[in-house]
Amino acid sequence: SGIALLYLQLYRVTKNQSHLQRSLDYVKRILRNLNGRRVTFLCGDAGPLAVGAVVYHKLKNDSESKECVAKLLQLQRTVISMDSELPDELLYGRAGYLYALLYLNTEIGPDTVPQSVIKEV
Repeated sequence: SGIALLYLQLYRVTKNQSHLQRSLDYVKRILRNLNGRRVTFLCGDAGPLAVGAVVYHKLKNDSESKECVAKLLQLQRTVISMDSELPDELLYGRAGYLYALLYLNTEIGPDTVPQSVIKEV
């Protein structure tokens, strides 16, 4: 999802629609291959889902954006589970998932992820 995020940033800077389209191409490829084993922003499913939600939002495809957000929120059960051995760090842990939630609220809107969900993490 790093390349998709790069093209999203290029779109922000240049406003060139082709960058947003390239970001979407990468997002679609990544979203087809999610496996649910990791839940973090950098090394798991949370990052691609968050980037996908933002890209679809920018393209005004709200149904796909909301689907990405819903899938991201479904990962919360794994993150807050008492038996989870998930560490509290960015690369492989809860902090990465938390970053994905905060990223959505920054990029899409403050109520995209409810504060109650964020506090629970």
